[in-house]
Formats: sequence, structure tokens, C-alpha cells
Amino acid sequence: MSHHNLEIATCAAWCITNIASGGDEDCHQLLNSKALSVIGYCYNRPDATEALYDQLNWVVGNLAGSPSIVEVMDVEVWVELISRTAKNFVSLNHRQTAMWALSNLVKVSVSSRTFALLTPMIMDMLKVIEGSYASQYSENNVDIFWVLAFITKKEQICRELLRPPFAPILKFLMKGLEQTNAVNYKKRKPALIPLVRVLGNIVCTDLTATFCRQYDLIGAAIKMVSMFSAITQADSEEIAMIKEVLWMLSNITADSQCAPLFAQIPTNLASLLLSFQFRGASQKEAYWCISNLISEHVKYFASALNSSHVVTSFFNVLIAILESEHSMLVAHTVASLSFALPHVCELIDPSLRNSFLEEASQRLDKPLSVLAKQAGPVVASQSAALHKRFCEARLNVASLPLKTPLNASSTAKLNTTGTVFEFGAMEKALDNVPAYPNSLPSLVSNGSQANGAQGGSTQDGSSGTFSMPPIFKLISKKVTGYTLYGYAHRPLLKKAHPSLAVVEITRKLASQWKLASAEEKEAYKASAKSHNIQNGFA
Repeated sequence: MSHHNLEIATCAAWCITNIASGGDEDCHQLLNSKALSVIGYCYNRPDATEALYDQLNWVVGNLAGSPSIVEVMDVEVWVELISRTAKNFVSLNHRQTAMWALSNLVKVSVSSRTFALLTPMIMDMLKVIEGSYASQYSENNVDIFWVLAFITKKEQICRELLRPPFAPILKFLMKGLEQTNAVNYKKRKPALIPLVRVLGNIVCTDLTATFCRQYDLIGAAIKMVSMFSAITQADSEEIAMIKEVLWMLSNITADSQCAPLFAQIPTNLASLLLSFQFRGASQKEAYWCISNLISEHVKYFASALNSSHVVTSFFNVLIAILESEHSMLVAHTVASLSFALPHVCELIDPSLRNSFLEEASQRLDKPLSVLAKQAGPVVASQSAALHKRFCEARLNVASLPLKTPLNASSTAKLNTTGTVFEFGAMEKALDNVPAYPNSLPSLVSNGSQANGAQGGSTQDGSSGTFSMPPIFKLISKKVTGYTLYGYAHRPLLKKAHPSLAVVEITRKLASQWKLASAEEKEAYKASAKSHNIQNGFA
């Protein structure tokens, strides 16, 4: 490749490309022969042509496609070489090859400097492909979207993209999502998957509400879900695409700050999610959306239940969740429903309240019993408590005068124990409900209180041992000390910092755990070990 004749050098690079497109063993042989040094020299040749650069990009792209090879490559160096040489390419095909090589390079990791090196080329590439509307989001341009998908895995880059200089990138992505319809989506499928991944990465941070206020991401996502609900036979790409859309929506619904935005949406997302028959891997993401709506947007969710058809769909989905293998999803859904049930009873149409609760007490008995048998004796009591909660609600709601429907503007409401409480004071109203943990203690062996914990004794009144919050005993999997610490402290952190996103809460939780004493950590680890032995996970 270092031959003075450029045509011979280009042909030699082509031969190296064929070797690099083999397996890991072939790539390692190239590394051992110091091929990277020669390739780097060729990138810096003053007489190099666009054809030679293109062939070099093929070599680097193939090498970077091997995980074991890209780990030993200096990503920043190769990104700089490709970005510098490709910015003057005339051929669109050569630009696309360069973008493909870059996508393989940044797949594993990306730094802020790498993003700075990539930015000019990304912006320039967007200008080029915007000139051809018909092929903007076609398979030919898919690599630029994968580059963006890989680099936005880093939260700092997501923050950078929300700054004014990068607005063209986000506008281009949103335009691709908003303009997708039943006619053109088949041609756009390869590009839409990474495109939605980029938007999903952004709303996976604490920037969710900010981004959704600037762009109608919720409306565009609901449009996509509605479009796919009409498809009877979905192929693997379509299933992958709807999974990405639902994952993005689950991140949005997990943020309570987005509640006002849901109120402005004409289409009821909850009703759509409950009615849509999701397939394969997309089911889990759909169920998380529903669970998050119950937890964070109960008023919006309850409005969907003002139809007997939707109520039936709700219980079908709820039973499917309880029977699923996703223990964290099961625990989150049961906890969310336990908390939201009084609100649902208040907001649902009066004529449907009795049938809703009667159907709940009848249909949930079997799946909760099965769940109890699968997860062990600990879950049995929680299953009974949840079932009892539905029955209590049924008795109390049955005594309400149906001619006076309750709504969000009412000044006084009834909870499941019959006491009066103001709308929004749910935590106080739930204090006497057996299935709901009114305190989440955190203790070490000498009875001292952990940072941020409430109370000085365990849930059952004993001291010296951490007692797992009852609602989370539904989790039928092996746990660690940190897991139990999270169960105890996450609700408290969320209550103390209601404006923080899930990511920030997790960071604070991790920081608290690091600062905890060795004695306190040991107490949680011992409790985790006891839980694992008791449930057969040791």
C-alpha cells in the first residue's frame, strides 16, 4: 500500500480489505504484521486520491467490526483520520462508506473529543442527504443514524445535542419520525430503527421533559404505535422497530414531569396500548409503558378505563404481566397498581366501578395464587393482601352514590379503608393498607439509622435486621445487598427530590451506597443472603 504508484496502492488496500473481512484470526494477523501503521501512513500521503481513501475506510471499517480488534485500536486517531480525509469527498457512496467505518469505530465507546471530531462530518452529511428527499431515510443513509445511536449512549453527548448549534440534527431526526406513514415506512425500516434509538437514548436521561416540550415526540411515537396496530403480519424488522418505539415511550412514561404533555394528546395512549396485540419482544416494552402510566400518570391512565371494552383489555394485559417471567416488571406493576387503585376508583366512570372491581377480585385470584406458588411463601401473603385490597375497594365503592360521580376536582375522596382524604394525599391515605409499606427502614445490627432512612426499627418492629419492603417481596430472583438498599432508599429519594429523573435518582442512590459504612453494607448483604437462601437462589 505504500507503493509510489497510487493505482497499485489502491489495489493492495483492496486485498487487505478482503483479508480484514474474514474472521478475528485474519484481523489479528493483520495487526501482528503492523498493517495499522501502513494504513495510517497511507491516510497521510499528500498524493492520496479519493479512491485510495475509500479503500482504506473499507479496511478500517472491517477491522473495527471485530470487537476484539476495535478494543486495541486508538478510536480517536482513526476517527480523526477518516473525518479529515472524507470531508472533501465528491462521491456520496464514498461518504457513506466513511460513515459506516465510523459507526463501527464508535460502537463500543466514544469520548467527548470523538464527538467533536465527528460533528462537522455529521452536519455536512445531513446537508448532503437532505438534498434528495426520496432517499433521505433510505437504507443507503442508515450508517449516519447508527453513528448517532452509538454516540448518544453517552449522556453528556445527549446534553450537547440539545444545545442550539445541534438543533438541525434533532430536527432532521424528528422529521424522519413525523413523516413516516403506512405508505413509506417499508422503505425506511432500516434507518428508522437507529433513528428511534437516538431519540430513545435522549429520553433515557433526565432531559426527557425538556426534549418532549421542544419536540412533539410523544405525538410522533403514538402515531407510530397506531400505525403498527393495523399490521396483522409483522416481520422481524417491524417488530424490532416497534420495540424501539415502545422502549422510547417507556422512558417517557417513567417521567412524571411529562404528565401535562399527556393531557394534551387527543389519542389516549393507555387505551391504544391495552388494545394493541403486541408481538414477541415488543410485549415487554409495551407492558412497561402500561406499568409506568399506572405509576406516574394515573389520571391519564384512568381516563382510558371509561369503557367496558378497555376494562376487559386492561385485565387481559394485567394477567399477562402477572404471568410473565419478568420479575421486576411484575413487582413494579403490582406496586404501581396498589398505589393507584384508589385514584382509579375515583376517576373511572361510576357505572363501571362495581364491574371493574368485581372483575378484578375474580380474575386476579388465579394469577396471584399461581404467582405465590412460583415465588414461594413470601409472595403468598402479598398476593392475598393485594386481592384483599381489591375486595375492600369493591365494598367501599359499592356504597358510593352513583348519581354523584367523583372526579379530579372533588375536594374529598374515599380511599379503600373508607376514610376521607384530599385528592393528591395518597401516601397518607394508604398508611393503613396492609399491602403498602408506609415506611422503608434501613438498619444495621446495632439499630443505627442509615442516611436518608425513616424510623428506627424494621417493618415488623424488630431491630437489627433489614426487613424487605413487603411489596417488593414479589421479586422472585436472586438479590444483592445493593439491590435491597435500593428498594429501601429509592422511594425516599424520589419523595425528597420529586423533580429528579430516574437516572439522577439512581446516581444519588449509588453515591449513598458508596458512602455507607462497612457495617451497614454488611447488614444489607446478610439480609440479601438470607432472602436468597429462603427462596432457593443461594
